[in-house]
Amino acid sequence: MVWYVPGTEAASRLQELPDDLERCPVSELTLPTGPPLPGVLLVDLPGDEASARALAVAQRDGLPVVALVDDGGADAICDQPCYAYLNPSVPGVTLATVLRQACVHAHVMLDALEMRMQLEELNAIGIGLSAERDLDALLELILTKGREITRSDAGSLYVVETTPEGERCLRFKLAQNDSVHVEFKESTLPISADSVAGYVALAGEILMIDDVYALPADSPFRFNTGFDEKVGYRTTSMLVVPMKTPGGETIGVLQLINCKRIPTQAEVLPFPERYRNLAASLASQAGVAIQNARLFQELGAALQEVEASQKQLVQAERLSALGEMAAGVAHDFNNLLAVVVGRAEILIAKGQDPSVARDIEIIRTAAWDGANTVRRIQEFTRTRRVRTASQVEIPALLRDVVELTKGRWKDEAQSRGISYDVVVEGGTDSPVAGISAELREVFMNLLINGLDAMPGGGQFVFRISDDASTVIVAAEDTGSGMSEETRRRVLEPFFTTKGARGTGLGLAVSWGIVKRHGGTIEIESTVGMGSIFTIRLPISSGDSAPDVAETTVRQIRSGRILVIDDEPEVRCVLRDMLTPCGHTVIEADSGETGLALLEREAVDVILTDISMPGMSGWDVAAACQRQFPQTPLGFVTGWGDRLDEQETTRAGVRF
Repeated sequence: MVWYVPGTEAASRLQELPDDLERCPVSELTLPTGPPLPGVLLVDLPGDEASARALAVAQRDGLPVVALVDDGGADAICDQPCYAYLNPSVPGVTLATVLRQACVHAHVMLDALEMRMQLEELNAIGIGLSAERDLDALLELILTKGREITRSDAGSLYVVETTPEGERCLRFKLAQNDSVHVEFKESTLPISADSVAGYVALAGEILMIDDVYALPADSPFRFNTGFDEKVGYRTTSMLVVPMKTPGGETIGVLQLINCKRIPTQAEVLPFPERYRNLAASLASQAGVAIQNARLFQELGAALQEVEASQKQLVQAERLSALGEMAAGVAHDFNNLLAVVVGRAEILIAKGQDPSVARDIEIIRTAAWDGANTVRRIQEFTRTRRVRTASQVEIPALLRDVVELTKGRWKDEAQSRGISYDVVVEGGTDSPVAGISAELREVFMNLLINGLDAMPGGGQFVFRISDDASTVIVAAEDTGSGMSEETRRRVLEPFFTTKGARGTGLGLAVSWGIVKRHGGTIEIESTVGMGSIFTIRLPISSGDSAPDVAETTVRQIRSGRILVIDDEPEVRCVLRDMLTPCGHTVIEADSGETGLALLEREAVDVILTDISMPGMSGWDVAAACQRQFPQTPLGFVTGWGDRLDEQETTRAGVRF
């Protein structure tokens, strides 16, 4: 390209030049600025005002200048450094040779300038990639900077992923195009020769293609024209680079399309050969950055799991500690209530004045209410099932829960002008091993609490799903939600937000039941938006037995009964309840005393407490199994909820 100022002597000399030197008139307004086009400016020196302006712009932008200097222009040479100075009468062949050399020099200088700028850009890109930890933002940055540094009109980016079946494929993650609008949607394609990107991922080699529509017949890969046809684009040149980890594993493909010297021009050029190393360097940095971003994400996810596990562990330990404390209180209360209820039963059985009988009945009712509270505490603290588990179909159980509570969330609510939408969604074919009555109590507690959280109405959903090992039930309401402090404490016994209306045992008992079933409870809540209680229960292994019916208590003949208990009030109550039935009661205040009595006289039944100073009830059972195996022995204890049926059977405990 030879630029000239019209109307000058230099312009007239261009008429003699061969046709391979393209000519282009220029003024100060049309001379290219910014990244120069390879070419040379031919001017007179000294020249007119237009030539002087063109010369200044050319020197500013690094465009080589060949000056025609007459005999009187020697002084101007010192002021205007140029590529060459020629006499205006120089032969045309010489002028053409010098201009060609100047054009070559322009190309070299332009390439050197571009290389320097690209290396600076590459260094800046590397710094940017190493600092980015968000994977999606990183992929966007890689494609954007890759296109900028290679002067590409369009581009796309793919990452390698593994399908659930274990096969590797490419996921189409990004597409950019400066010429046409592209409606992008993620998709996958196989790693194969059916596409350019698939072939590069398969071969792990860089591809440079001058025209994808002119591939040779023996090309090992194919170009899919469907994208061009869909968006009305014409892909020509391509530079496709695999992005690899330091270990050499291909984790993605960067596809750069249609190299353009000037973005606004339509002309598409082949990618220069030196862009191969440039793109390879970028792809190498990109591969490391992608791997680091993935590791960062995995580390973040693992850290969240550890934090969640730690929180659950702390919560479980905290609840267990509360449970142990509550269990001790429950045991002591059981002993006290046994005395109260026993004495009330004895007084009522003896017959009393109606007014006295009514007072005794009130005492007995209050004692039974206390016993019921103790039972719920024991439900929270109990770690073993006291009944054999059966296979429970969770969808059917949840439908029962919804039906059983319909009077609360439908009939009663409608009478107050409130509307609730309670539904069961999803399903599973996998049963869980459990006790249906206990699990029904759990989900009924969740539903009632959800309704309480929506005093003005709302929606409550039981959402059922499963995975390889668990059945998952998410109980979700659209209620008032909980603060973080409330969410953290909501499973604690006696913690309630309902004031006098609540006992603070419903969710604590539910937690105990779920834990006993080998499950977990996770709680998510946002104030003003509602709560989600997620219950996970292990899928049944298939060896669970059906629920066992309660054993019927049989009448036995009158006999001699040894009662061993360190609490005199309990012994006294048992004596006074058994004696009217015709039994003879022998009392012992310790295990040692009881065994000594058995050495001296025979009895028909032995009743013993478990928790006693000195010999425990287990020690007594073991001694009786050795010395008096024919005498039935039973436990009378406040710890009955914690007894394992197999363990008691092995110890010779009959009931």
